[in-house]
Amino acid sequence: MESSSSRAVKAGKRTYFFDIKKSKQGERYLAITESRLKGQGQGRERSTILVFPETVNEFVETLNELTQAL
Repeated sequence: MESSSSRAVKAGKRTYFFDIKKSKQGERYLAITESRLKGQGQGRERSTILVFPETVNEFVETLNELTQAL
């Protein structure tokens, strides 16, 4: 895998960005950013969570488990 990979998912007024980034120490991690419109003419607001390699499997398992309940 490249040192930086990126995907985007558009969902109405929101866009989700999934990025593989590399820390200054060379460790890769997943950054999930939600970008959403604040309101008409007010710009966008962003929120980001970081998922590090030691917790990525638990994160994915929990996500899969909960999405099956939808």
